[in-house]
Amino acid sequence: MKNSNRELFLFDELLAEDLKDDEFKQGFLKESLKINIINELTKIRKQKNLTQKDMAKIVGVSQGNISRFEKGKVEPTLEFIENMSSKLGYKLNISFISIEE
Repeated sequence: MKNSNRELFLFDELLAEDLKDDEFKQGFLKESLKINIINELTKIRKQKNLTQKDMAKIVGVSQGNISRFEKGKVEPTLEFIENMSSKLGYKLNISFISIEE
């Protein structure tokens, strides 16, 4: 089934409306951050042609832990994210962006 521009526009409208609710907005921003971190680290792992098993050995955890992390089933600690980043040859850089409009 193909998404139309109208469907995307409706989603954007609904999201904009939902983001007016502070509780929803905080949850949305938290999940968005988590998803972005997971996607970025997974992308880097794959670019380096590493399997989850390879990554697990490098980081010193089980393959199941890497799988659960990549599926978003666990709340990664900052230490875990920094460890994965450095083992992949990257420095973790955190910046703050205003969410005020």
